[in-house]
Amino acid sequence: MSASSPVNDPVSSPAVELPLPRRPVLLFWLIAVALEVVLGVAFLLSGAESAIDRGLAKAGIDFGSDLLTATRVLVVYPAALLGIVLALAQVAAPDLAGLVVARIRGGRRLLHAVGSRSGLGPARWVLARES
Repeated sequence: MSASSPVNDPVSSPAVELPLPRRPVLLFWLIAVALEVVLGVAFLLSGAESAIDRGLAKAGIDFGSDLLTATRVLVVYPAALLGIVLALAQVAAPDLAGLVVARIRGGRRLLHAVGSRSGLGPARWVLARES
């Protein structure tokens, strides 16, 4: 294949070039850990764990960390929604941290570039409000 083939062209949108912060990995890590801690505390303080347990009991299934189990629990016990959302957000904390860092460092332009490269499409719905 030639160098100009579409397979070798990872992104069809123009490149976004911004200077990196002094310690980009540290910034990402701090945001990811902060999100994990905040979401974990919210999960524990909201009583979401007991709601999920009641949903599992009502559904008659054992705990599973897959989306099918979460959907089944949600169908039979809608009060478990907060717990399921918080649990999924904890799993997605590194992804959310990447979007937050992109938004902080490059505004809407970099956030859009990161979103389109990750398959999210336009990332208007995530932190898109310009300060």
